[in-house]
Amino acid sequence: MSHQYAQIAINIPLDRTFDYEIPERLSGLVRPGVIVRVPFGHRHVAGYCVTTSAQPGYAQTKPVSDVMQSEPVFDEKDLSLARWIVAEYAAAIGEVLEAMLPAGVRKGKATPVLEFLRLIPPREEVLTRFAETRGGPKQQALLNALIDAGGRAPRAKILSAAGASGASLHSLVRAGLVEITKQELRPWEEGPGLEQGRAFELTRAQREAVDEIVEAVVNCRFQPFLLLGVTGSGKTEVYLRAIRKVVEAGRQAIVLVPEIVLTPQTVSRFVSRFERVSILHSHLSARERHAQWRAIARGDAQVIIGARSAVFAPARHLGIIVLDEEHENSFKQESSPRYHAREVALHRARLGGFPLVLGSATPALETFHRAREGEYRLLVLPERVEDRPLPAVEVVNMAEERAIRKGRFILSRRLEQLLNESLSRKEQVMLFLNRRGFTTHLFCPRCGFTLVCDRCSISLIHHKREKAAVCHYCGHRTTVPEECPACRGGALVELGMGTERIEADIREMYKNASVQRMDSDTMTGRHAHDEVYRRIRAGEIDILVGTQLIAKGHDFPDVTLVGVVGADTALHFPDFRARERTFQLLTQVAGRTGRSAKGGRVVIQTYYPDEPSIRFAAKHDYIAFAEKELADRRARGYPPFSRMIRILVEGEEEKKVNERAQELAAALLPLKEKNIGDVLGPVPAPIARIKGRYRYHLAVKLPIGREVRTVLELLPGRSSRRGGVSVSVDVDPVNML
Repeated sequence: MSHQYAQIAINIPLDRTFDYEIPERLSGLVRPGVIVRVPFGHRHVAGYCVTTSAQPGYAQTKPVSDVMQSEPVFDEKDLSLARWIVAEYAAAIGEVLEAMLPAGVRKGKATPVLEFLRLIPPREEVLTRFAETRGGPKQQALLNALIDAGGRAPRAKILSAAGASGASLHSLVRAGLVEITKQELRPWEEGPGLEQGRAFELTRAQREAVDEIVEAVVNCRFQPFLLLGVTGSGKTEVYLRAIRKVVEAGRQAIVLVPEIVLTPQTVSRFVSRFERVSILHSHLSARERHAQWRAIARGDAQVIIGARSAVFAPARHLGIIVLDEEHENSFKQESSPRYHAREVALHRARLGGFPLVLGSATPALETFHRAREGEYRLLVLPERVEDRPLPAVEVVNMAEERAIRKGRFILSRRLEQLLNESLSRKEQVMLFLNRRGFTTHLFCPRCGFTLVCDRCSISLIHHKREKAAVCHYCGHRTTVPEECPACRGGALVELGMGTERIEADIREMYKNASVQRMDSDTMTGRHAHDEVYRRIRAGEIDILVGTQLIAKGHDFPDVTLVGVVGADTALHFPDFRARERTFQLLTQVAGRTGRSAKGGRVVIQTYYPDEPSIRFAAKHDYIAFAEKELADRRARGYPPFSRMIRILVEGEEEKKVNERAQELAAALLPLKEKNIGDVLGPVPAPIARIKGRYRYHLAVKLPIGREVRTVLELLPGRSSRRGGVSVSVDVDPVNML
């Protein structure tokens, strides 16, 4: 019998597979897509079979030890997608396959089992039979709840609805009226059912958008769409109508949202329209994710909603992918493999022959440029639904405000006036500042000392409620010294402000108002976002203070005022996307108001009122901003007019880090010499030290059309860790800090 060999990918940062002999006892079981157990060095590890062959690539091979799961977890399209990610993002095949699979599936976690109740007699006979048993009111309530649920429902749901105990249930079981069965959890059967959502009358622009997307769905045609709609224009309704056609055809849909904070609202809209909605996000347990994954793979789930990694959901009958708020940076993976979910979704749609819909009021400039160039079909929703006007935006020059007013204040006179008016009308207000903590740094006015992190080259942020100074990069925290550690000349002065300080000041100013802070310091519980969403919809919150978490996609009809306390926080970051991000944030947060007949107003406080990103955001003019910013990018050769690759070098000894960075720069010289690309650096990264590790970086700008491997071929051994120095390659980076 001839030997067979398997090419196995292992989760290590090497772009290669390893050859193993397939023992006779595993013949037919080891095939592409299965998880196997193999000897690797002095230990046994899990690996993924990528291909099989009759000949090994190496003379010496070891046998596969075992097959961990009999059925493949990847099909050929999955493996093809993984190979594309490897080539496109300078990633290792094992790392890519590991990222594509939830931990619960990799480790074979058992999926949760749910107990169901089922009526045994026909429904019309149940109550007659029950009367013969002389049961009590609790048993009667249980039967009524089960009848109302259609005769079959999860045990926990029926007990809760009837307010009954297990003892009452078991008396019905003994009477032969109800049986208890067990089955693997189908995620949508756990929660409460929702009423069908009301039908909306589409605007003309919405109808045209739906028609174009549905045409691609019906004809199983690959087509990327950019749905550019102002805030409140009904982009979600377009998604819902298009996905309805996908589901009616027996196919599945993936909807990607940028943050878990959007999940409650998004899920409620989709659950109200579709029977079987599966949810994938980081707050699920390993077993819950495994249950979701299996339901999707079986084809049971009609719609899959999740954050970035849900782009890999094992939907075998996929008919559409939607990226909502496609401009968000959270769609980019910041650790290896550093893929962008938007580009992965685009490639998956191309492989599967179905449409991709990218939706945003402020698309990434790369996306908008592709639409202008004809690579994407541009669909525009220029107006809000029900003819609601966009909110009026006022820009307050804080330099002039400070020249008039003395002392410390956080609200301009105009913002304070409008806030008072909104509260007097029992309306809700949002105050936005994209910086958490109480103050941004602690400073000694006598000697100039600033309290900084011992391990990172950034200031510690004062969190007053926790009585601590905290590093937002490594998590280091320390108590605030009572006097300057350098000169002992008195207490440190608090400079700058964050959301914690705004919350404290607003509570002091408006003692009778209900104030809630929403940032990553307060949203720590599993259901924290859901609870804030519920409370503001119920009118229990008067003033919501927060970071970008409050700027994204929420629809709160009673919010009539949005105040941007500081519009300049990201404007001068050392990143070529700083203006774009400022415009996007301001536009998105402004869009949270004016979503009902009550209307809305926005006040933007800034020291740079003439800055284009602020001027155009105040006019809700994305097109004008994009055209100006794209012209600037073209002149400087930045994306989308080039392809950028960032090479980051890190280590605990700065000299070694610098030497390795210089070595890499020298290796890339042929790019300049042959006029293939431009190399910038190496220089210390803007944040030059994090977690005790020094950081230098280089940036390579390649002409559009040049392949990434042009750069990688000049960097042999780039993944090796030498002398405590590591090198990482980030293709199309969204973070240059």
